[in-house]
Amino acid sequence: MRSRIVLIALVTAMAAGALSLAGSAAVEIARSNPVGGATVLVLPQHVEIWSAEPADPVHTQVIVVAPNGARIDSGLPEINAEDPTHLSVAIASGGRAGRYTVHLLSGEPNTARERSASTVFEVERDSGCEESSEQGCAEALPEVEPGDGLTLPGGGTIQVTTSTNTAGPVNIEVRLLGADGEVAEGASVWVRASHLDMDHGEFPHAAVLNEDGVFLASYIGMGMEGAWLVAVDVILEEGSAPFTVAVLVQMSLPGS
Repeated sequence: MRSRIVLIALVTAMAAGALSLAGSAAVEIARSNPVGGATVLVLPQHVEIWSAEPADPVHTQVIVVAPNGARIDSGLPEINAEDPTHLSVAIASGGRAGRYTVHLLSGEPNTARERSASTVFEVERDSGCEESSEQGCAEALPEVEPGDGLTLPGGGTIQVTTSTNTAGPVNIEVRLLGADGEVAEGASVWVRASHLDMDHGEFPHAAVLNEDGVFLASYIGMGMEGAWLVAVDVILEEGSAPFTVAVLVQMSLPGS
């Protein structure tokens, strides 16, 4: 069984429209460091993004994803006070050689104003992976079936459920408990959905804690049938490294 964990969220767009939600202006990456498409020798300690417009200090994220699908940034992007289009995020984990994806996520979660843009760069050599247990150095991500629970490092559990396996609007709920068994209210959660048979990239979305103690992600375009991988990124508390789990979900066409 391949190691991955999938989540799914409420969608108002089909998969082909998920790169830019209807009615919303696209967010753009003006430039980046490492430069998009470039190859660097080793993984840098920081990744920088320059947005085409000033960053929203409340609803902006820079997400760095390793070749194995693990999120490896610190989760705390810094916005340059003199240039609010300039964002920098520290790398919190080592990583393997290969292709790295950088997402710029902006806008209020679970609304049509949430949008994203992406760039990639290549790394020639493994970095910080000697005898390391960090996720970015792992061969594959931990995998869980939809609805099953998974124990997190340091205690606590995560459970991901989907509202349907029919391609189209899907609601993804993430139940996250701390080591004390209580809802991890101080956690931050994101989901990244990608179709395994189509090279459409992946679509990141923030999940928001609702009144039922569930982290909900909405407006994720999963309108194509077939196998989808949704990675769930969890930061249990500020300053802790992200932990990524994945669930594989098979979507079918309505009526099939």
